[in-house]
Amino acid sequence: MGVDHLSLREVSKRAGLTHGAAYARFEDVNELLVDLWTSTLRTRAVVICDLALVAAEKPGDENVKAALSLLRKCEPLDVAAIHVLLVARRIAPLLEEVEPFITNFLEPDKDLTESSGAHFTRSMVLFGFFMVRLLIDFQYSPKGDYYDALENLLRELLLVNPEEVHRLASPQSHDRPTLEVSDDLNSQLEFATFKSVGTSGYAQATVSRIARLANSSPGAIYKTHISKEGLLADSFVSIIGARWIAASTFSGVLDEGSIAGLLEFEASARNELRRNFILESMLAAAYSQRIRVAIFRQINDLEVLLPGAVEVDVSQKLWIAYMLRTLYSVSVGVGWLATITDTAKDHDFNQFAEPLRRILRRDYLPDWDSISNSVLDIEPSDSRRQFGAASDPPE
Repeated sequence: MGVDHLSLREVSKRAGLTHGAAYARFEDVNELLVDLWTSTLRTRAVVICDLALVAAEKPGDENVKAALSLLRKCEPLDVAAIHVLLVARRIAPLLEEVEPFITNFLEPDKDLTESSGAHFTRSMVLFGFFMVRLLIDFQYSPKGDYYDALENLLRELLLVNPEEVHRLASPQSHDRPTLEVSDDLNSQLEFATFKSVGTSGYAQATVSRIARLANSSPGAIYKTHISKEGLLADSFVSIIGARWIAASTFSGVLDEGSIAGLLEFEASARNELRRNFILESMLAAAYSQRIRVAIFRQINDLEVLLPGAVEVDVSQKLWIAYMLRTLYSVSVGVGWLATITDTAKDHDFNQFAEPLRRILRRDYLPDWDSISNSVLDIEPSDSRRQFGAASDPPE
């Protein structure tokens, strides 16, 4: 049900206790979260972080397999640890307990060498990837075939000597288009939802607050949307766009510096509101089927459309889909890492991006030049009509 819908009454009911028994031990639900983190979830967060770090530092078959086994199993306890870690920034008593974990595990030591710093960056990108995949797979079902394919790619990537990868002076910029807000009421409401949810979270973004930001009234909202979750679902589609990355940008995604630029943007200060909005929307999806469907369609759009739009063999079609899934998860994961610690923006993301780019072009998508030219010829509206929208996620 997600952290924001957690209540002492519901916990008491599921535990077979009276409501008073829960309040006898915990002052409020935030204290319950603190106790849950310190007693159980912190340990799980450390395990996830250690799996990423060991895989980055010693990327043999066994360590990479162990790291991906976390995603193949997708345990509720691990998902809960990620949920609590991601919401701690807006719950003061919880943040006090979570901060030592952030400092000790998610922020670099001052005495890191160039090589150890590269391994740490790779482990942090992996940790971000794990956060995203745990939440997505728990809600939409695990992708076992994907992780089987990813295992070799990941091992090859992590085996690349950091000395062979140089920091880019200026990675390719991937700034998203500036959001244009018209005088139309729906446009105003969607932007107000984006701003409110991105600033305070879905639970605190009340209909009254959204209406006030849009210079409207709650009644006007309910004339066009039956609920706040419907408004968020529509806002996610409009604000994030028909796709998480434009086809024109995707066509050059395996150019040198492109993936690094994508990750650099996700961690940057200029992306703060947008990444918070995506994060809070995905957290809200834990207890809303309507939001879950809207997000599923958005993040799977290119993965469904583009492989069918280019003339390549079945294997390469599959790897185009896998690449899209990986790039989305890695870039959003870096953004989420930046919501947890300000040090995320200081990483040399090319240490992860460049090996990934090289290996994809060399071993998995050798016909990329012709594929990218085909992508440039695809008009978003035409591709949607021709190839259809992504299917709905399971109930």
